[in-house]
Amino acid sequence: MILSSFALKSVLPKIENDYFILALLILTTIIFYMFIYAGSLYNFPKAITSIYTLIFATFILAIALTFIIITKISQKQLEIQKQQLELAQLEEYTTRMESLYASMNMFRHDYINILASLQGYIAQGDKTILESYFKETIAPLKNTFEAAEGEE
Repeated sequence: MILSSFALKSVLPKIENDYFILALLILTTIIFYMFIYAGSLYNFPKAITSIYTLIFATFILAIALTFIIITKISQKQLEIQKQQLELAQLEEYTTRMESLYASMNMFRHDYINILASLQGYIAQGDKTILESYFKETIAPLKNTFEAAEGEE
């Protein structure tokens, strides 16, 4: 019976372990019930029938325990896969946040430089240099920000 169960498992590899163990439990129940029935039908001694019953109960218990263990292992594997997925998502989120933080720091640095330049040009009182700086430096930033929004 054990050899036939391994042969069945190798022929049908797509069957989940839980269903396989359940099918094995049902098959064992049927086979041992047939042995007990045959023993009572052909008037086997009571000791042999009792032994069949004891063996039957032992196999049922062993298969049930195996079923429970495999179910617990499967649940643990699913939990581990879920944790790995969550960890990967957290790593991706962290990477995005770090990138956003770096972009914000760069923007802050550029913003401070622009304000410092504007302050210097205003202090000089030269409107032509101020207008030129605005057209060359500040006005193109609008296109840069619009392009960045389009990427998101």
